Amino acid sequence: MDRKMTRSFHAIPCASDMLAATLDSGEVATALMIVSGGNEIRSGAHSGMAHLALRISEQGYPVLRYDRRGIGESTVQNSGFLSSAEEMAAAVKFFKQEHRVQNFNAFGNCDAATPLALFGPDAGIDGYILSNP
Repeated sequence: MDRKMTRSFHAIPCASDMLAATLDSGEVATALMIVSGGNEIRSGAHSGMAHLALRISEQGYPVLRYDRRGIGESTVQNSGFLSSAEEMAAAVKFFKQEHRVQNFNAFGNCDAATPLALFGPDAGIDGYILSNP
C-alpha cells in the first residue's frame, strides 16, 4: 500500500518556552512519541531516532520527537531529565491535538526512559517501551 507520509516541524509551547519538535504523519489511531535521552537532540545519535520514526510512520503510525528545553533547537536552559515532566505533558497535549489517537505510547532510552516511567502516567501516556532506564 502506498502511503503519503509527511514530516513536519513544530514549535510546542511549554510554559513560556518552546520545544522544537518533528512529527512524522500516519493514519493509524495508535501513536508513538520518541523521547531522546541525555543531551541528545530529537534526531538521535547518527540520526537513529529520525530513521526509526520514518520506518514506523511508513507503517502508518504517527510519530512525534521533540528536543527537551535547552537541547537542540528548544529554548531556555537545560534543567536535566528529572525536571522534564512539564515538557513531556506539553508534547503529549500537542500530539493529541494534532492527531486523533486511541493509544498513545512512548519510547525512551537511558535517561529518557526514567522520566517516562516517572511522569508518563500523569502526562496521558498509555504504553511504554523503556530501554536501559
